[in-house]
Amino acid sequence: IHQMQTLPNIDINIKCGNSLISNITLNFSKEKLESQLKALLNKDRKLGESDEEVAEINAILDDLKVKLPKQIEIYKNATNAYKNETNEDLRGLHKRNIESAKEFILSLFVKTNPAYREFKSTLANYLKSYGYGGIDNATLPNANPKALQEARKNLNDYLIAFNYHKTLGITNEPRGFVERDFLALLDSMRSYESISKEAKSYFEWRFEFPEVLDKNGDFMCFDLIVGNPPYGDLLDKTQKDFCQNKKLPKEQWKYQYADTGDTYKLFIEKGFNLIKQNGNLAYIVPLSITSSKSNIDLHKMLLENCEFIRVSSYGDRPAKVFPSAEQKVSVISLKKTLSPTKELFTTQVNKRYSSQTLKELIESQQFVNSIEFVREGAFCKISLPIEKVIMKKLYAQKQTLKSFMKGKERIYYRTSGNRYYNLFTNYSTKSTKENSFEVKNSNAIVALMTSNLFYWFRSAYSNHRDSYMHEFERFPIPKLSKQMLANLAKLGKKLQADIEKKSNFTSTGTKEYRLRKSKHIIDEIDRLICPLYDLTQEEMDFI
Repeated sequence: IHQMQTLPNIDINIKCGNSLISNITLNFSKEKLESQLKALLNKDRKLGESDEEVAEINAILDDLKVKLPKQIEIYKNATNAYKNETNEDLRGLHKRNIESAKEFILSLFVKTNPAYREFKSTLANYLKSYGYGGIDNATLPNANPKALQEARKNLNDYLIAFNYHKTLGITNEPRGFVERDFLALLDSMRSYESISKEAKSYFEWRFEFPEVLDKNGDFMCFDLIVGNPPYGDLLDKTQKDFCQNKKLPKEQWKYQYADTGDTYKLFIEKGFNLIKQNGNLAYIVPLSITSSKSNIDLHKMLLENCEFIRVSSYGDRPAKVFPSAEQKVSVISLKKTLSPTKELFTTQVNKRYSSQTLKELIESQQFVNSIEFVREGAFCKISLPIEKVIMKKLYAQKQTLKSFMKGKERIYYRTSGNRYYNLFTNYSTKSTKENSFEVKNSNAIVALMTSNLFYWFRSAYSNHRDSYMHEFERFPIPKLSKQMLANLAKLGKKLQADIEKKSNFTSTGTKEYRLRKSKHIIDEIDRLICPLYDLTQEEMDFI
């Protein structure tokens, strides 16, 4: 009945570009720009600052005051008009007005960028010291001749563009040059070109959407952002350096909280900065948003500024949540209140069965406020009130597994991989993804780490694929008597014998372990340890 129809002229809403990379800060307002430029006029003039440059600053100020508001109005009106225009000629006119207004706005901000004035000043100083020959005769050891020639040409072009051949009184007398100063000049030119030339490939959120600009062109932020950002280590070294220049103080980084090793985390920080106070953000992201040491700073940003956060998580077995994606995912939604989190509603990792529709899965999931169980880089993936009670009882214990991680025996585990993610032994299984750590009483530790209770606790904090020592170390351990340790050691030995007995070899000679075939022994371990945590029969049955 309600057939979907394509919006007219929808191309105006389709933006292309690297939306993580931008030069113009979101909070850079017209008022701030005017203040900075007026401060420049009031300073003592630097070398190379002629009356012409003072006139340029005054012209920019005039553009900010008079032309910018007019261009913003043209930009907004043309965009609105284009969206529903059916006449081809008028649509073309609106589009030209949009492009012209954007070009004016961006060029104005390039002229107000500190890199522009820094380069002009550096070039003026260099020319005053070394004359024309300081450019034309400059050489660098091991430099690419073609690249060096192009750099000299560009510097001479800027010399003319900035009118320095008329205003500086540059000498033609040979004065040589200092390599260090020439390199500094080249660095300054590259910084300027990164905003003047490369800026066209950047995505300037500050101006890309006229709907969220006020009459002065100041960015008002979005009410809501919804997305499914790209996952993975997708940025090259240059892009990572742009996002987080380790040579600069952290407060000057483009991204101060997100880990550059996975782009979706950068998109979370970008989205957070793009929404207004009391605005909302919702993303589909990998499950690792709930469980990674690299999340520590990002979680800190969210937990200090979002009063309400909601995270639902989904496995990729038995059936995929998204047919085209072999990925465990979480859906995170938040409200940016600029106040600490009071409610962090989470789910367990929901499994979708082949008989279930996605709607049925979503409607059946349950949330619980797990804010008290947040740990470094990890949200606690639980769904039910009974899980909160069990988690509290575990954290009431006075020691953790870490206190047992010393001794002459070893525990072997798989570092990654779904199939043997929960396999622990006190002997090597010869896996190529195997690691180990030292313990005392290894058979008892095998029993503890193979228990349903350990599996449930670990599942609440892990990414369900990779194994990390800090996840093992945080598992709470009750006080264990010598007799209890002996009983656990006996069960651990029995369990390992059973899993070996029930293992088999594939046609390729790979050894397979089927832990579920030893479930009766694993349950026996839980019946032994759960009462030590004061778990009730109902809670033990749940585990």
